[in-house]
Amino acid sequence: MLSAAAEGALNTIWTDYRMKPGRLRIGLKHFRSPAELRVLMHKWRELAHRYAAGRGKKTRCATIVKCIRANLMLDWIHSSIDARIVLLMRHPGAAVESRLRFAAHWDPFPLLKKYRNDTALMSGPINRQAARMNRAMTRTEALTAIWCIENLVPAAQAASNGYLVTFYEELLERPETEWPRVAQGLGLAEVPSATILHRPSQQAATRLHRGSAIGESYVKDYGSWNARLANDDLAQVDAILREFGVDFYTVAEARPNIEAFSLRFLEG
Repeated sequence: MLSAAAEGALNTIWTDYRMKPGRLRIGLKHFRSPAELRVLMHKWRELAHRYAAGRGKKTRCATIVKCIRANLMLDWIHSSIDARIVLLMRHPGAAVESRLRFAAHWDPFPLLKKYRNDTALMSGPINRQAARMNRAMTRTEALTAIWCIENLVPAAQAASNGYLVTFYEELLERPETEWPRVAQGLGLAEVPSATILHRPSQQAATRLHRGSAIGESYVKDYGSWNARLANDDLAQVDAILREFGVDFYTVAEARPNIEAFSLRFLEG
């Protein structure tokens, strides 16, 4: 399926228009509840809008696939699929804060247990931390450990496999240098327009879609996770990062230390 997606041969309502088919089906509840019917009509209007917006893009020969949970698959993708790869990192504090905020949807312990039981994974780039991984952890510590595993492993493969690595915060602060790097890494002829770059993604919070100027203001807000985390949580994030030897991100600084990252992963 991933090969088909990379070749542009996977065509579904979900992959083409990011709309789950189940949300478009008409059922008895829509005739019993005006509110449910309005929601259904809104979904169909949204699908029509996305279809119109993406109609011309279906004829393009190149496909960009965004994978939000494939970090640990990059080595396999590199060896199995003829694809250019860009690894995008975001501050672990921001990732942890987001998942704590939506705690009902992010239980880290089953995934952490799965990683702990993966012998090959534990003997890889994070083997020095494997023994300490077996101790009891708080939710914040577990989320931070998962971030470390899912980012340090592909980062260690970047130089040998030819991945381009970029950082969310640098794309916002230094778009004039970072976006050309990404475009080149993906084999794109040009950088997307500023209008597209400032448009929130479909996964972004609803509030970010409500005004044309919000994209600009959000750029300056990417470090606000720090104020939303309790001091205990900040201390736990910092402690786990130090356990894993992460020195290119700290809770005291919203932007990454590019030099520290390069020394460890790209020049070592």
